[in-house]
Amino acid sequence: MKTKTSFSIMAISSMLITAILYLIDNDPPYADFSSTVLEFSIISAVFFTIFSALFLISKLIIRISKV
Repeated sequence: MKTKTSFSIMAISSMLITAILYLIDNDPPYADFSSTVLEFSIISAVFFTIFSALFLISKLIIRISKV
């Protein structure tokens, strides 16, 4: 259950980081809203993938070090 909560927190964190980066960004917005949503989704997915990989690697290292 802890892992499910951790992945939920990582998903929310990745969306918040992406939203903050969009507020900081100086580029003009896209004319089409669907392009903006697509880019937001891709960037959030990339952050989530990075967070998940780091989390799983750390869990693996902890498990190996206990043996």
